[in-house]
Amino acid sequence: MMKVTKYKGTLQLGSTNATTIVINPAIADLENVVTRFGMIRDRPRTYPSTSTSIMSSEEDENRITLEQLLQKSPKENKRIKFTCNASIKEIDSSRKWFYKSCSECRKKVLPKEEKFACPDHGEIKSPRFMYAVNATIADDTTSVAVVLFNDVMTSLLGMDCHDMVVEEDNPSPHILPTPLRAIRGKLKIFQLQFREHDIKHKMTFTVLNVFEPKKPNNDIAGTSSRPSTKSNKRQVKRSDDVETVAKKKQRN
Repeated sequence: MMKVTKYKGTLQLGSTNATTIVINPAIADLENVVTRFGMIRDRPRTYPSTSTSIMSSEEDENRITLEQLLQKSPKENKRIKFTCNASIKEIDSSRKWFYKSCSECRKKVLPKEEKFACPDHGEIKSPRFMYAVNATIADDTTSVAVVLFNDVMTSLLGMDCHDMVVEEDNPSPHILPTPLRAIRGKLKIFQLQFREHDIKHKMTFTVLNVFEPKKPNNDIAGTSSRPSTKSNKRQVKRSDDVETVAKKKQRN
């Protein structure tokens, strides 16, 4: 079994203690298929990946400011994805930054004696740790409350919640680890959606994805807009030489 996670918008595979990786196993049926397709002269054509264009469209999808987003109707736009340039202003340390979930689903498990129980799957021996970070993001117009769940936080931090809790020794869900505090104030592109179940009727948003903002190419812009000083000096010198020659001809 392997875990599929996201890191900076790209899918990646992560191994567990129960993972066994076998590379190119000897399977008779598979070898027959490979041999048959190897005899075909006209091999299938390959086409360039469209992942980059899909990523670009997601980054620019319904670009909006946070102030404009707050003016939208949650009922009319509950399935619409919006993107905005913003940064994490604060993380709500009064709320837990992770929870324990069922190993079969993502539902929160409840303590039952010395173990845990899932509403759907009963007793769970080894629950999973899942991110659920309540934060405030802000841009130049205003700020909004958001929730960043497990996949987004794993991509943002480059570390899954199990490793953050167990391997990095952060067992308390009420004490923010250093990596979580470090993501504050960094400009990102947030993909947002209205939450279906707002807490206490407060308008909050779910962060569906986080992208890195595009960096402007200052070098190209600078060379195209800034004339060369050496070139200007050469032009002035050439014009002086032409004027001197013209005066000599007039004297002769």
